[in-house]
Amino acid sequence: MTEKRVMFSHQTFSGRGRIALAGFTQLANKTHAISCNGSDRQPSSYSLSYRGSLTGFTLLEMIMIIVVIAILAVLAIPRFDTYYDLKLNGAARKLISDIRYVQQISISKHTGYGLEFDTGGNSYRVFLVSSDATIPDPTTRTNMIIDYDTSAEFAGIDLNAVNFGGTAELRFSSLGEPRDANNTALAASGTVTLVYQGRTKTVTVTPETGRATCN
Repeated sequence: MTEKRVMFSHQTFSGRGRIALAGFTQLANKTHAISCNGSDRQPSSYSLSYRGSLTGFTLLEMIMIIVVIAILAVLAIPRFDTYYDLKLNGAARKLISDIRYVQQISISKHTGYGLEFDTGGNSYRVFLVSSDATIPDPTTRTNMIIDYDTSAEFAGIDLNAVNFGGTAELRFSSLGEPRDANNTALAASGTVTLVYQGRTKTVTVTPETGRATCN
C-alpha cells in the first residue's frame, strides 16, 4: 500500500518535487541495502552475548569439569594404595629372603651367621658370628647392609620393632637353628615389624625350624 502511494506521489509531482522524491527514494533504497549487509549492521545485544559465551564456560560446563576431576581423583587413590602395599611387601620379602640366606649359609659353611638389626639407624646387616664382620652381598659383592633411609628401592620403610628373645639379633647355628644375640635358642617366635605409609608388615621367625613368614 505504501509503495503505491509513493509511486502515485512520484507521478503527480513535477520539477523539483520529482527530483526531491527521487532522491528520497534512492536514499531509502540505499538504507535498505545497507541494512541487509551484515558488515555495516551494528551488533545486537544477543550477538554480543553469544560471542562472549564462546570465550568462557557456562555454569553447567564448570560443574561437569569438577565432576570429572573428582572421579579421576577417586580412581587414582586405589593406585597409590596398591603402590604402598607393593613397596612394603617387597621390603618384607627381601627380609625373608635374607633370613633364609643366612640360615642356608650357616648350614653350608658349618658356622654361625646372623642378622643384626638397628631400629635407630633404620637398617640391618648380615655378619659372621665368630668375627662380627659384615659379609659381602652374594649379588653386589658389597657389604650386605640394608639401609632403609638410603635405599632407592625401599626408601621410606621404617624398621619399627625387632624382638628375638628380647634382643635385636637373629643368629643361626651350624644346624640352622634360630638363636638370639646371646646365642640362646629361641623359645618363642621372633618378629621384625616394618611400617610404611600407615601400613604394617610383620616378619615372623619360628623357633627350632627358623621358618620365616610374613603377615
